[in-house]
Amino acid sequence: MVSSRGINIKLIVGLTLGGFFLIAAAAIIFGYFWRQHARSEENKLRLTARMSGLEESEPLTPTDAKPDMAHLRLIKESELRKGNIIGSGAFGTVYKVKRGL
Repeated sequence: MVSSRGINIKLIVGLTLGGFFLIAAAAIIFGYFWRQHARSEENKLRLTARMSGLEESEPLTPTDAKPDMAHLRLIKESELRKGNIIGSGAFGTVYKVKRGL
């Protein structure tokens, strides 16, 4: 016959291991869905940037990086041509501008 003490120890060990595996599985599932949510948010930011006309080279969040003055080119107003009206508002009319070379 098997003693009741041996059965109790096996039951306790089995329940402890089972509980540990259930908690580990729940943590893995939670981590998976958390990562999927983070990827979804990142994709939403990319899509919003693409739809708003921002290029992929522009950062989605502001940084402390200074502009590269070596590539800065100042354009005089005489080099520009006014195009069609894009819109108007409280601060005036906005025109589409083309460089006239």
